[in-house]
Amino acid sequence: MKVFPSLPAGTNDFAQLRARNELYVDKTAYIADMLDGYSKYCFLARPRRFGKSLLVSTLEYLFQGRADLFQGTALSERRPRTLNWIWPASAPTLRLNMNDWHTQDAASLNAGLIDCLEEGFERFGLPRPSRARDASRLFSKLLAALAADQGEAVVLVDEYDYPLLHNLENAALPESQALLANFYGVLKNHDAHLRFVFLTGITRFARTSIFSGLNNMRDLSHEPSFNGLLGFTEQEVQACLYPYATELRDPQRHPVADAPTRMREYYNGYLFAPGAPDSTRVYNPYSILVCLNTKVVHRYWAHTGIPFFLPRMLAAHDCDLRDVRYVPSDQTRWWKISCFPSNWPIYGSLRAPGPTPRWTGLNRRWPRCCSRRAI
Repeated sequence: MKVFPSLPAGTNDFAQLRARNELYVDKTAYIADMLDGYSKYCFLARPRRFGKSLLVSTLEYLFQGRADLFQGTALSERRPRTLNWIWPASAPTLRLNMNDWHTQDAASLNAGLIDCLEEGFERFGLPRPSRARDASRLFSKLLAALAADQGEAVVLVDEYDYPLLHNLENAALPESQALLANFYGVLKNHDAHLRFVFLTGITRFARTSIFSGLNNMRDLSHEPSFNGLLGFTEQEVQACLYPYATELRDPQRHPVADAPTRMREYYNGYLFAPGAPDSTRVYNPYSILVCLNTKVVHRYWAHTGIPFFLPRMLAAHDCDLRDVRYVPSDQTRWWKISCFPSNWPIYGSLRAPGPTPRWTGLNRRWPRCCSRRAI
């Protein structure tokens, strides 16, 4: 009897995933394409619960030269060349997790960044400057010290936009935005000290003043060739996940007769690149993995995936979702918005092309929908 790897359940660390022999749907061919691309500055925006942190972790171990973790992947056959750097050689890799601390203003954001950078000095065995007061200056000193002591650095930023999204309704937001613009601007000033830079988040602030200095940043978010970088394609689901799709039930515990079709109806439908063919749609990775772990086909993403800033903004402006009107866009595959009667417990739906609907149920006042979200 064939033994399949265990399914990951929220594992965001690549080394941990490999050590536990959990299933890994190989995305390293996309990583190789990214590293062989025209820019050493790359940016990717994706929704919550879409595997961004695992991707950052994979890049971190890659640049640390952990070839043992990549055995059997596309990278074991293909060695990407990035500015004369050949894997599995290692490079000093600085990872910044911007959601590691809660910030309410520019002062707390600056303090959090300083703490993170000071840990970087310690981790790389570098003398730590005394009385650091400005995160941008400390960042500049760290990159310069790394280049002088260990060579060109790799900078990986996870959830780069978290400090801003967490404070969209805060009067101090412009100060935090200016602080981050200065902080990320350090990257341009140290171009000669950098091997590779990758930033990821939920939103595409990349077109605003935050990244105004990084005019050569490559935005992968809507590139058709990277639509499958995160999430699972139909081919990947058939090859890697169908063996786990046994004895599935619906929320009422009734057996699901055609599991592949039901999973496709619930979880497959994400197209991030304008003009990309429907064949490149990807499954929501969080939802389908929870489904296969629990053996229940349900709308899981809404329980943890709805961006936290939307409920607060809607509540602050007393928005009634029945007033929402749909504007067609070539960047989405939604083509219709309809509403349930106002006396229904939930209402509002989105329909995707073709016969299969994708539903999202929302209460009239978003804050009340926390216990009823039904995406």
